[in-house]
Amino acid sequence: MTNIEVAGYIVHTDEAIFGVGDTRESAWADAVRFLDPESGEDDSTLHVKPATAALLAEVADQGGNIAWVTVSGVACTLAEEP
Repeated sequence: MTNIEVAGYIVHTDEAIFGVGDTRESAWADAVRFLDPESGEDDSTLHVKPATAALLAEVADQGGNIAWVTVSGVACTLAEEP
């Protein structure tokens, strides 16, 4: 069984991850780069969730439009899912 440890945070909708960071605040700051509040086009609700190092690395490598799961309240890669 994979040990699920929190390494940082993601900001996400149901469709994609928009920001990552070591803290909740840095993840929100990262997400702001991708959001245009004046466009009115993005009515999605954003959420912040703790995440594993592997998921943070996968987002850095592939972007936020990837598959991921939540295990015990922590976002992780599919490979980390028990």
